[in-house]
Amino acid sequence: MAVIPKIASLRQIWPSGIISVDGGIRVGTARQVVAAGARRLAAGSALFGDSDFAEVLRRLQEDAEDGFA
Repeated sequence: MAVIPKIASLRQIWPSGIISVDGGIRVGTARQVVAAGARRLAAGSALFGDSDFAEVLRRLQEDAEDGFA
């Protein structure tokens, strides 16, 4: 994701800010944006584009939590 360096730069400038990301969030990218400094993620297509909403939500949450590791 081209936005990762931008998120990391913003986190350095604004360490206590809440950085939100809307767009491109799916399993695999959630951990990347969280690791870069994002704290709010909006994942529309990833959730609603799958028939098992609950499973995708669980996997997204797990992936985002891995970004803190």
